[in-house]
This record gives sequence, C-alpha cells and structure tokens, in this order.
Amino acid sequence: MIGCLSNFDTRMNGKWKSDVVQIGRWRGKIFLYIECNKENVKIYYNFDWAIFDSLALYLEIRHNSLYFHHDDYDDENKMKYILTLDEKDDSKLNCNLKVKHEDFEDDIQFTRLSEKEENKYSQRIKAKNSSRIDILKEYAEYGDIKSEVKFEFKFDERENMLDIIEKNNLDELLRLFIKTNINYN
Repeated sequence: MIGCLSNFDTRMNGKWKSDVVQIGRWRGKIFLYIECNKENVKIYYNFDWAIFDSLALYLEIRHNSLYFHHDDYDDENKMKYILTLDEKDDSKLNCNLKVKHEDFEDDIQFTRLSEKEENKYSQRIKAKNSSRIDILKEYAEYGDIKSEVKFEFKFDERENMLDIIEKNNLDELLRLFIKTNINYN
C-alpha cells in the first residue's frame, strides 16, 4: 500500500455493492469489502457474488480517495478504480472505473451492503448432479399447468402473409409434408 493511513477515511470500511454494470459482454454487480486496521488497508472484490475471496493487488491512498486495481498481468487488462466517499451520503461510494481493454470508463456508485443482502448475494446455485431425465421428472409439475388462453386460427390471412410464405418457401414445405404423409401425433 502506498500512502498514509492517516489519509484513509474509515467510513469507507465495510462491504459495498454496485448497481448492475455493463463492461463489454459482462453484465453484473461488483462487490467490494474494504478493511482497515492499524497496519494497512485491504480491498477484497468479486463480481456477481458477495464472496470476498480476491484481494486487490495495488492500493494507494491519496486525497481522501482509494486508488486500486486487481489485474497485475499487464497494463492493458487492468481494471482501475478510484473510490471516494459521497460528500452528501456516507452510505455511498463514488467510483471512477476504467477498463482499458474494453475501452470502458464510467462513474458508478456503490452502496453499503446490508447483512440481508450479503446473505442473498453469497448464495451460489449448486449444480444438480442428476441425469437430465431425473431433473425433468423432478420438475414435471410445471408441465401440468393448464392454460386458459384460447387460440383462434384464421385461415383467410394468406394474402397478408404472402411475403413470409414466399421468403421461407412455406408452400413447398407444405406440399412436401402432405406428400410424405408425416404425422406428428
């Protein structure tokens, strides 16, 4: 850590979450856990889950802000954060986030994570170790739902749908269907 601990605003301590962020193809929430003791400040982060198992690799305290990144492989792929406490509401962190390889830069806001939210976001969905047929049997009740929606087929709409019929060669498919007497019942 670079910087003086006396410059660290201890109101930043705690667990935080962002709103949904879109970075390239990834879309989700970012979770932070900021922890300060007498010797140092640590920032743990994760994406989509409030499971704080990844430690930021670089941290600097400067002008009441935390500067950090968590990809040390090369400068091109670093995600760089600048966190500052919201001047009007200390339950919010303002963050300038830069992701060079995605050409992304945006100001996002983090809010303090409640204990209830932490429990909610810490739950991972465990994959079932079952065969597909067992899973289908287990959830078969969803197939028993009776629909009250009534459908009506209008056969006099051919003229309004000629473009779709011609584009997809549906007349030829119908002839082939009738010719081969395929029965799907």
